[in-house]
Amino acid sequence: MLLRTLRSNLCCRSAATDGRLAVQTRIFLFLLGILLISAFIAVGAQAGSEISLQKKGHATMPQAAPAPKKDLPPLDAVATFAGGCFWCMEHPFDVIQGVISTTSGYTGGHVKNPTYEQVSSGRTGHVEAVKVIYDPEKVSYAQLLDVFWASHIPGFRSWSRQYQNVVFYHNDEQKQMAEESKARVAAKTGGEVHTAILPATEFTLAEDYHQKYYLRQVPGLWRELSRIYPDLPSLVNSTVAARMNGYVAGYGSVSQLEEELPGLGLSPDAGRQLLSRVAAKTGKAQGCPVPR
Repeated sequence: MLLRTLRSNLCCRSAATDGRLAVQTRIFLFLLGILLISAFIAVGAQAGSEISLQKKGHATMPQAAPAPKKDLPPLDAVATFAGGCFWCMEHPFDVIQGVISTTSGYTGGHVKNPTYEQVSSGRTGHVEAVKVIYDPEKVSYAQLLDVFWASHIPGFRSWSRQYQNVVFYHNDEQKQMAEESKARVAAKTGGEVHTAILPATEFTLAEDYHQKYYLRQVPGLWRELSRIYPDLPSLVNSTVAARMNGYVAGYGSVSQLEEELPGLGLSPDAGRQLLSRVAAKTGKAQGCPVPR
């Protein structure tokens, strides 16, 4: 009797469990069916929308293929030259189309962040130099080398390291071009060329009062730029300051300035003052005020 009762209870429990599983299975299949139907409806709606657009004359946009990777040229490049006092090496480059900015500084030495007084002592090994940022799409390094050779005396041997003539190259291509141009200068002059060709090292920006020396000698124009630019670094590194520094030093021409003047952002009075100075100085480039 007891055995029959146990068997009966087990059968009931098994039947109940099977019933619950069956219900759960039916609920799962029901929900899965709803999801599949929703997916089919969404796909159909999208297809219908595309067909409707095509009928109206709107083609669906194909997926664009990824653009092949390629090495792009830099937007700007760096050249560094030393040819005596850096005051006198900025302005020959300042008016060259394609030159973005010029800054005076110290390089080639072994002391970190030297001051002008330290460099002048001759104990740091630094040279006064100019860093030229340029757009290689508008002016080539070879053209900058031509400006450099024309802006110093290659046969001159400076009495101090500070004012030594040097091309500081930033890559192998610049090195090769500098050496080739030096050989051409030597062949043309028939004399010894003392201008050195050395690898570029850390460039330390010179003190504020050394930047844009010739432009600073015209207070009205300097104040004009001070109103345009929010701080001194922005002013010194601007293309406008570079152009104006070159113009007031006697480089460039009236016609070149007239073409560039609308884009300089100067007031009418400052523009007339700059034009007047350029007209008076055309062909009379400033000599360097610092003995070498």
